[in-house]
Amino acid sequence: KQLNAFDARQFFDMLNEDGSYELDLEAFIVGCQRLKGEARSVDLLAVLKQCRENRRELKRVIRKLDDALPSEVCSPTTQTSNPNKSKFRQS
Repeated sequence: KQLNAFDARQFFDMLNEDGSYELDLEAFIVGCQRLKGEARSVDLLAVLKQCRENRRELKRVIRKLDDALPSEVCSPTTQTSNPNKSKFRQS
């Protein structure tokens, strides 16, 4: 199967973890080897772990914003009657 330009860019972006827009040979080879075959359980666990970390970080940032911004900044439609809920989300 051929790799189209979009897939190649997406593949490069996945391998380019540090955002340097450069990729050394070892990182490229390891990335190619990881794509071979089906996803392994360890790969799926790594993705799940990263998603959980991102979710925790997002919650932390939302709490900081809630604490830092005065309530007047939020429009009446986004404010909640529950003080434990964020002013920025409707959940």
